[in-house]
Amino acid sequence: MLRGVKPNIRIRQLLKHERFEEAAIEAAIKSLSRIEPGSRVYFSYNGAYGKLLKNHNAKILVSYGTVRNSDIGKLLEGFIHVMLDSGAYQVHRGVVEAISVDSYANWLLRDVLPKCSHIVDCYANLDVIGGGGKQTLQNQKALESHGLTPIPGWHQGEDVRILDYYCENYPWVAIGGLVNTKTKQLWKLFDWLHGRYPNQKFHIFGVGIDLLNYTGGFKAYSCDCSTWNIAARFGHLIRQLY
Repeated sequence: MLRGVKPNIRIRQLLKHERFEEAAIEAAIKSLSRIEPGSRVYFSYNGAYGKLLKNHNAKILVSYGTVRNSDIGKLLEGFIHVMLDSGAYQVHRGVVEAISVDSYANWLLRDVLPKCSHIVDCYANLDVIGGGGKQTLQNQKALESHGLTPIPGWHQGEDVRILDYYCENYPWVAIGGLVNTKTKQLWKLFDWLHGRYPNQKFHIFGVGIDLLNYTGGFKAYSCDCSTWNIAARFGHLIRQLY
C-alpha cells in the first residue's frame, strides 16, 4: 500500500477507474479460490460481476429467495459449478418474502434440474433460523418426499443430536448460523467439528474469507462467501496488486 495514504481513501480513489475494480475482483476470486487445496469455494452470485466469474470458471452460490422470478437457465448459462441455496437467511432478515417447502421443491423440480442438473453440484435444504433444528429436519424430510436430495443444514447452537443424525446419514452437511460470529469462536467451532466428526464432509455457509487465516486441523469440503466482492472493492483481498 502506498505510504502516507489511508487505505480506504486510496482504494476509493482507484475505484474511479473501472479497470482497477475489475482487477480487485479478479484478485478476490484468485485469493479465495486458494483457501484450501481441493476445497470447493462458491462465490455468492452477483450479476454485476457475472462475466468475471465465468471467465475465471468460478463456482457460484445462487439463492432461490433472490432469483425465483428469474430465467434460471439464462442466469446460469456459462457456469459449470453451481450450488443452490433456499434463501432462508434473506427471509430471516426480511429481505425477501417467506418461502414454502413446496414452492422451493417445485422450483427445483420444474425450473432448475430439468435444464441445469449437469452443472448443479448440490442444493441446500430449506432451513429455519431460530427453530432449534426440528423444523429444518422436517423440511429435509419433506423435500426428500418430493424425490429431492438436499444437503441438510445445521445452525450453530442447535440440538447437537440433530447434527449427529445428519453426519450419520448424509455424506455432506452444511453448517450455518455463523454470521457475526467472532473469529476465535468460529475457529473453536471448526476445531470441535474436526474432533467430533473427523471424516465428515462439511459446507460452511458465509464465512469463506475467515477460512483464509485458519490454521487448525479442520478442512472444509466446501464453503461460500457472500461478501467477496465487497472485501475486494475495499482492499481486504488485494495486497498482491501492490
